[in-house]
Amino acid sequence: MKLYEVVERFKDGQDDNYLYEVGALYPRPDYKPSEARIKELETDNNRRNIVAIVEVDLTTYKVAELKDIAEQYDVEVDSSMKKAELIKAIEGVA
Repeated sequence: MKLYEVVERFKDGQDDNYLYEVGALYPRPDYKPSEARIKELETDNNRRNIVAIVEVDLTTYKVAELKDIAEQYDVEVDSSMKKAELIKAIEGVA
């Protein structure tokens, strides 16, 4: 699954009313939204008529940032992993 950045604060009624703040990653580590839910949040075709999330381009992140994301999502990494390997590991579990 891909990761998204929250660009508009929202409370996700499909995620036990979890409050997502601007700048946070979506979905949070313990939540797996449906593709329909992602499409709804990526467009203004929702109850608030806002775009709430945008896809994250992990290639723009530094290795240290990717390691932080991996830690959030409980992705096992080691110090020898290259950027591309980190991205693949994160996308594999997120």
